[in-house]
Amino acid sequence: MPQSSFSKDRNHTTPKDQNAISSTDTPSQPISGADYIKHIDPSLLSNLNTSQVLEIKKFISKAIAHEVTQKTAHLSINHNQAESQDFTCKKRRSKLIDIRFVIDLLFSRFYVVLMVGKDIRKGQRSYPTSRATKAGNMIAAFILIVAMNLLISAILLLGLYLLKSALNIDLMPGHFSDQLEILK
Repeated sequence: MPQSSFSKDRNHTTPKDQNAISSTDTPSQPISGADYIKHIDPSLLSNLNTSQVLEIKKFISKAIAHEVTQKTAHLSINHNQAESQDFTCKKRRSKLIDIRFVIDLLFSRFYVVLMVGKDIRKGQRSYPTSRATKAGNMIAAFILIVAMNLLISAILLLGLYLLKSALNIDLMPGHFSDQLEILK
């Protein structure tokens, strides 16, 4: 059986054959069965009649289409896996503050999430924001900052009061009513 200059498996082609194959692999030129038929030994090709050559071309074209479909499906699966891995990587990143809790009410359920950490997101939103949205975001940010400030201040004052009480430090001797009588 005569040796063809082209092998079905690209891993087993010679460098000369690989150059011939890669010249037809450019995305601008669609690869057809006729491109691969050119690599069959001419003495073998001369023994085939036109219907056999046409059938070989059809078979090669179907194989190419199948391979392209498989590669596209494989790339799609890999893309989906990469996106899910990217999502899980983002999920695993530690935050400076990560507070999540749920408030169950009789008529509905609310969740609260507060995260503080380094901003690694892409710069711009994919959609334009209105002036009302920007104003609402600013008001919400202001309320959140004031609320956090009040909460931290209250916790700090309570802690200092408990520390003062534990050390038995009396800043104003006597009862509060005695202090009021002195002021009169």
